Amino acid sequence: MRHRLYSLYHLVAFCGLRRGEASGVRDEDSGLDDAGTVTIRKQLLQLGWDFEEDDPRPTPPSRWPR
Repeated sequence: MRHRLYSLYHLVAFCGLRRGEASGVRDEDSGLDDAGTVTIRKQLLQLGWDFEEDDPRPTPPSRWPR
């Protein structure tokens, strides 16, 4: 019998998901039935004792004016 988080462990180990991204994966994000893909739409951030969902992409670097 596999551990209940086996699929999540597999994603982290073989796909390079970060902890926050892996925590934000939901059942509706998995497209394993049709194309075999997982789309990361949100990540889970811990702010002190609170948790917040956020966009998984980092903010673009700011550029210095020329």
